[in-house]
Amino acid sequence: MGGFRSRWLGSNRRQLKIKIMYYIYHIKGVKIGCSTQVNKRVKAQGYTEFEILEEHIDIYEVSKREIELQKQYGYESDNRNPYYVSVQKIKTAHKRREVFATNLSDNTITKYNSIKEAGLALNILQANIHAIINGTQKTAKGYKFKAGRLVGIKSIT
Repeated sequence: MGGFRSRWLGSNRRQLKIKIMYYIYHIKGVKIGCSTQVNKRVKAQGYTEFEILEEHIDIYEVSKREIELQKQYGYESDNRNPYYVSVQKIKTAHKRREVFATNLSDNTITKYNSIKEAGLALNILQANIHAIINGTQKTAKGYKFKAGRLVGIKSIT
């Protein structure tokens, strides 16, 4: 899992490796975070002002540096959940877990087959839905989310 992503090109099915750039950003007085799409991520968190502290192509290095910078600037650290772990969880979770969208009174509004489906239907970042399910965020756009059963996985008894 480094700084490359594969993409298929054209009818001859050639594969091209595309570098992924990871950015460590700083919202002054609020937090230090990491993202591949900083503008979108900062806007989703309700902010507009930020600065880019560092750029990396290695997800493990950027995860380590994010934690170091959080400590250096005096912010709460993501020691328990480094960036690369969050990315791995999102990649696996959104594909196979039912999600229930609820209102702020915990009344179920809609069931979705995946975090991705819920995010697209409600125009909410999948990362925010995942964070709500994991308990690191409370709401997004007036919704709470609860995880349902894993889809397509049979239990062995």
